[in-house]
Amino acid sequence: AYGGIKLSKEALNKFDRINMMSYDYQYGSDRNHHSNYQNATIKDIQRYIDKGVQPEKLVLGLAYYSSQKQIGWSTIYSQMDAYEVLDPGTNFFKDFTFNNVNLIRDRTMYAIKRKIGGVFSWHIGVDVAWSKDYSLIKAQQGVIDRFVENN
Repeated sequence: AYGGIKLSKEALNKFDRINMMSYDYQYGSDRNHHSNYQNATIKDIQRYIDKGVQPEKLVLGLAYYSSQKQIGWSTIYSQMDAYEVLDPGTNFFKDFTFNNVNLIRDRTMYAIKRKIGGVFSWHIGVDVAWSKDYSLIKAQQGVIDRFVENN
């Protein structure tokens, strides 16, 4: 996580890749969302770039769980489905804040637009099945596929 980085620009640029743990933050706004777009995407990437890290070395971390009790997306999805409140635009349900399908797409697209080194998923084992419309990895892959097809 960025807050723990005390290395110099020179030291950071010695790494081939820097996997950014852009989640598990508590910002005091946005209902303490642990992995929101503004702070855990835009600001995280910019902090490293401002420190002098080459953008292509950065890999943005995308959380597939809620920071509250580390509940996985598949569990959250099941509970939302049971309450009939499935909405790809919501990032909040009960006490959970999480990356939904739209937020995963947006964060992946931002990484592509900023021309950073890529994205990684933490952790894919708590996603719903690929066959479901609300699969996070499927949404992430769709953005990447569209980018590859257009370039």
